[in-house]
Amino acid sequence: MGVVAAFRCSEVPSVNFMLRDEFESSFDSSNLQIKLTTEDNKVFEKLIENLPIVTSVGKIGKNYIWAMTNEEESCSDGTLAVAVAMTGRCLAIKSKGSCFELSSIDSIIRKSSEIALDNFNTINNYIFGS
Repeated sequence: MGVVAAFRCSEVPSVNFMLRDEFESSFDSSNLQIKLTTEDNKVFEKLIENLPIVTSVGKIGKNYIWAMTNEEESCSDGTLAVAVAMTGRCLAIKSKGSCFELSSIDSIIRKSSEIALDNFNTINNYIFGS
């Protein structure tokens, strides 16, 4: 969540360059024009839009523990990390341990998506004040 928030607050310049005289065969510095802007860096904006938030869940006994501490994780029977995009779509799952029933994974993904979307909304409200 911190990485997503940091990138959302960052500005990365867009670098555009062109030769002043395309017919000139010289490529020296006097023939090159470079323009730096922070206004419309579409590449950076697209990367930020696609950054997921990772939600982790562990299982201790029959209980699910969300956003575990290191101590809780060391006591868990297994953990799942679910990467969720800003759209709510699950992008990836990483498992440690084999304690999760196959039938429970769908509900874990749904809950992870809800948590991630809430985190995205929190970030947007903080940054944009909506």
